[in-house]
Amino acid sequence: MATGMVVRTAGPPGLIGSSLGSSIRSTARALDAGTLVTDTISMDDLIAAAPATFLRRYPLLLLGSFAGLALLLAGVGIYGVMSFSVAQRTQEFGARMALGATRRDLLRLVLSQGAAMTAVGVAVGLVVALGAGRW
Repeated sequence: MATGMVVRTAGPPGLIGSSLGSSIRSTARALDAGTLVTDTISMDDLIAAAPATFLRRYPLLLLGSFAGLALLLAGVGIYGVMSFSVAQRTQEFGARMALGATRRDLLRLVLSQGAAMTAVGVAVGLVVALGAGRW
């Protein structure tokens, strides 16, 4: 028959495998000579290894993975829209450079328009998320 024993310590649980584990074994043998202590594990490790803990953490892991994937897709989408926009405006950029615009001016124009589109997307996303969260 297997029996468990819980020991409360004032020290950190990391000592279970070293000096604290040997003192637990010697105290258990002193109380009952037939006692065999085979495994010592901290309560934190025991809780972390429990199936119930996994079932609580799994949805968060899944949600985090989907959030990361959504962020990656959003970044690829923004890149694609900006790339298409710049490709469509090649003649406009050529005319601007002919009139005296520098590459730095064109870069600032493209980046400011990209930042504006991103800000609008974030604002709309926040409004929709807040509305959907309350619903």
